Amino acid sequence: MQNDNKRFVTRDRNWHPPAYAPGYKTSVARSPQQALVSMQQPTVS
Repeated sequence: MQNDNKRFVTRDRNWHPPAYAPGYKTSVARSPQQALVSMQQPTVS
C-alpha cells in the first residue's frame, strides 16, 4: 500500500529528547556521528 500524499514532518526539537542522551541506553549507539542533512519539502504545483 503506497500513499503519495505523505510529507516530511520537521522534528520538534522542543518535544523530542536529544539524539545523544547517555541515560537512555540506545541513544549512545544510535546517535548521529555526522552533522544533520537539510531536506527540502517538495513544492505543490
